[in-house]
Amino acid sequence: MADLLKQGAEWLAGQLASHAAQQCVYHQVGNQSAIGYEFSATLSETEFEFQDEAGYVTRFQTRDFVAPAAGFRTRFGPAFEPQDGDWIEDGGKKYELVKANGNQCFRFNDSHRVSYRFHTKRIA
Repeated sequence: MADLLKQGAEWLAGQLASHAAQQCVYHQVGNQSAIGYEFSATLSETEFEFQDEAGYVTRFQTRDFVAPAAGFRTRFGPAFEPQDGDWIEDGGKKYELVKANGNQCFRFNDSHRVSYRFHTKRIA
């Protein structure tokens, strides 16, 4: 039987990439090639909140790029996993993938791992 939820997640990712996305370029840290991977991303944000030992609460907001995972797996291999320090170019601005509150610098945007959500901060 077909997995309707997975099909729906794939359809939604395709619709976002086609109608609500902009072109960006992904660069891997340590990759000396000046050529990055061009992809379509939908912009979003995530707010993280954590408390330190003294009880102070810190809020941290990231600019997120949501993109279909299939293209990254095709370009970088099936074992591709975004790394802290990779960066994304968007409209002449540079955004670095960052870990927030000890989390990874990305998460999957759905339970079927159809789309990545890259957590970034602007650095240039």
